Amino acid sequence: MRRPIHGRWPKVAAVAAPLTTATLVSARGRLDADGRWRWAALPVLLWHQVEEWVWPGGFIEWLNREVLGSSEDLAPLTPARASVVNVRLGWGMSLATSALADRLPAVAIFTSASNAANAAMHLGWAGRHRRWDPGAVTSALLLLPWSIVGLRRRLGPGGAPPWQQAVGLLAGAGGFLRLVTSMRQAGSGG
Repeated sequence: MRRPIHGRWPKVAAVAAPLTTATLVSARGRLDADGRWRWAALPVLLWHQVEEWVWPGGFIEWLNREVLGSSEDLAPLTPARASVVNVRLGWGMSLATSALADRLPAVAIFTSASNAANAAMHLGWAGRHRRWDPGAVTSALLLLPWSIVGLRRRLGPGGAPPWQQAVGLLAGAGGFLRLVTSMRQAGSGG
């Protein structure tokens, strides 16, 4: 069964994922380990979005029905809301992490914590239900490892200033959980 692609942005992600990966690989000799990690933020997210939205796809329907308990495929997470979350927030924070991780570590912590929470949602659901979900493979192979590396580099003694650690963690993981909780409430009519 061919799944619909909701919107143009997933097609852009499908083209941008290999292009940004190739660019990162070609620059690897000019970047230190942290530079490679920072600049991997966007390709990692793009590959995750490709799995969710393009191939094999089906994320919006899965999230609405299976995770949020909705009786509709395209609500409460609508294609328009998904575009805002994935493009403005996801791409924006990935690019901000690449550019600002040294000067403003809270941004990198936010992105790492949010991506770790996203991966935990995918992998937790897949583990509980003993089956794949749209995003589980890239969560295990890319999103979670990338997030762990970023959090290990910026948390604890010798990491970012404590206030930036707190702000990044609360905003990233807390914001992701709040988004899912609010959509779950909307999906159940609560």
